[in-house]
Amino acid sequence: MAAIADPTKYGEQLKSTLNRLVESLQTAVDEGGFGAAEYAQLHTWIRAELLPWAADASARMNSLQRRKASTMFAELAELDTAVLGTVGQRAADLAQLVRRCGDGLVDIVEGVAA
Repeated sequence: MAAIADPTKYGEQLKSTLNRLVESLQTAVDEGGFGAAEYAQLHTWIRAELLPWAADASARMNSLQRRKASTMFAELAELDTAVLGTVGQRAADLAQLVRRCGDGLVDIVEGVAA
């Protein structure tokens, strides 16, 4: 995970990367592929970048923020697991939900940083 002084800017970078990875999966599916390789990249990035960054921020959260973040962590993990083994348009549709959930998690963390 890259060390960036401003968590909000890093949050923006995370959202941008998440968007790019989801769009890559959608493009692969639109072009007739299964999207399995693209989802593997998204899955790895979620586990290596997004979740550790958000987990680190949880130490600075109040109890309400921590509950919201906990809900988002659980939903993101459930969605991420659901997509594993799923291919094609169904995987792309679930990836859109992963994006919304990931964006929500970033928003919670950015709220802590503000």
